[in-house]
Amino acid sequence: MSITFVTGSLGRTIVATAIINFNDTHFKHKRPSIKHIKPPGYRPVKDGAIYVLHRTHIIGDQLLLHGSSDARSLFTETLDLNIKQMLPAENKLKNMF
Repeated sequence: MSITFVTGSLGRTIVATAIINFNDTHFKHKRPSIKHIKPPGYRPVKDGAIYVLHRTHIIGDQLLLHGSSDARSLFTETLDLNIKQMLPAENKLKNMF
């Protein structure tokens, strides 16, 4: 597997590419905690008891054997984007293989 990140002047990833060998990918691996990783622009903002901003993977965590805890592979987004759009797209790709 090969992962490349290009970051902009603010330290945010602007391009991410990965060559994924699906024979080597473990779709059921346990992801290490990413609570300690603060991608550029991330700050814990709550609306009541719910965090509004979340971290999501630029390249789906389920597709990576390693690198999911690299701050360059994360970006700041909303819970709605992560749950309703990113996760279903990641699951769809995972289920193709």
